[in-house]
Amino acid sequence: MTRALLACLPLLALLACDKDSTEETADTVELVCLDDNEGCPDVGDCDGDGRNMLPGSDCLSCHSEGLMPKHDEPDKWFGIGGTIFTDASGEQGLEGAIIRITDANGDVTELSSESSGNFHSATVPVPPLRAEVEVNGVVRKMGTQVETGACSSCHQCEGEGGGKLVP
Repeated sequence: MTRALLACLPLLALLACDKDSTEETADTVELVCLDDNEGCPDVGDCDGDGRNMLPGSDCLSCHSEGLMPKHDEPDKWFGIGGTIFTDASGEQGLEGAIIRITDANGDVTELSSESSGNFHSATVPVPPLRAEVEVNGVVRKMGTQVETGACSSCHQCEGEGGGKLVP
């Protein structure tokens, strides 16, 4: 069983998404969570787009040992990976967010999100993990510990993480 199938990395318990409707009132707009960016291409079909490939997909579902038929090389394997978005719809990635993962040994991995909102590291943290996100000096800490660095495996529209990862 891969690390991506273990408990999810809910960095933040966020807004729940409603994929079927958008409601507007004079004061609020309910965002529709876009789930079309949650899937991955068929194994072997993706040559990727570098650091900004497939925002919203579960990075570790491909970038793990034995799961990359075309390029199964250690320098392409991740221990941490995900996408942070500007809002709960998951339409626009957030560049420059700082993601900190602290493992059971107290080792901290600090990442910065790309223009697509993607972040990843080859570091394989020792679970359980704690995480926090910092945007413009404001830090939000994850309320629970988890067993994997596969952030987008839970941070999906109807995922255990409560929706897309947002600050």
